[in-house]
Amino acid sequence: MKIEYLEYLVTLYEAGSVNKASRLLHTSPQNVSRVMKQLEDELDFTLFDRMAQGVVFNEEGKEVVSYAKKILAATNELKYAHKKKENSKKIEGHLNVVSTCTQNLSFLNDLMLNFNKIYPKIKLSLIETDFINGIRLVNNNTNFIGFLPQFNIGSFSTTPAEYRNELNFCKLNDDKICIIAAKDTPIGKQKSISFKALKDYDIAMFVRNNLDDSFWVKILKHYNLSHKISFVSGSGYTFYKEILENDLIGLTSLKAFTSGDFYNNEKNKNRIQIIELRGENIFNNCLVTKKDILIEPHISCFLAYLKNIFKSELDSLVKMTN
Repeated sequence: MKIEYLEYLVTLYEAGSVNKASRLLHTSPQNVSRVMKQLEDELDFTLFDRMAQGVVFNEEGKEVVSYAKKILAATNELKYAHKKKENSKKIEGHLNVVSTCTQNLSFLNDLMLNFNKIYPKIKLSLIETDFINGIRLVNNNTNFIGFLPQFNIGSFSTTPAEYRNELNFCKLNDDKICIIAAKDTPIGKQKSISFKALKDYDIAMFVRNNLDDSFWVKILKHYNLSHKISFVSGSGYTFYKEILENDLIGLTSLKAFTSGDFYNNEKNKNRIQIIELRGENIFNNCLVTKKDILIEPHISCFLAYLKNIFKSELDSLVKMTN
């Protein structure tokens, strides 16, 4: 069955007569009648009665029209999707993406890989760095956006005051702050703990470059726990290994930790305990942009892509792309 048959059928149903349908279809009445006869022969039943004043569809004909409309709508949707995909291959550009290790592990790596499949000519360069340095990079450079955390409690915010009026923080999703420790330690046998109780423990902190730039250090300073920090460099794997081997505890993201290779290694999973942090333990993963960001076509594509993934959270920013 040809799509053309269904187009003729729906047009005839809506026009009510062969003559009117032929004018809408820019063809002859004889051609419309011929196509409808072929469709009826293929279906092996009559679709409508031919009257002097026009055509009257029977129940079977109305049912076929209903199916035809759905098929035509789906066909048009497929054509649009294909055209959009073809157009996406032509858009070019380069965008620097800044994040901490937390966002990269939680969702960003897969997100960027999938975006590149849709927009192969838009290059995304990932810069993984510490929290405050990431904010500086977005604030001081064009063509930079950030995927960075934000923790607010009362008047306290991990984002320094001097950047709050310069940058947009669009919430993408929530995550939980949690504590990790070796299962065979006293704290590893606990199911939950408060920030106040952490004063009795040495806290391992993974930092890329500068300890004072760390998101987690900002939180520990707020709770007067910065004197308990043990600096760990290298990689996330080194960080977790340090916790297991030296009876330390770690402050981390629940999503990032449980998404990583270290935790998903069965041997490590049996040795390490995730401990719930009581009290204020929710932080936001945010898309961070300059308030005066210039929305070029490649940036518009990336924002629309994010909008589709994170749904309504990006309304305030994505409407700038329309």
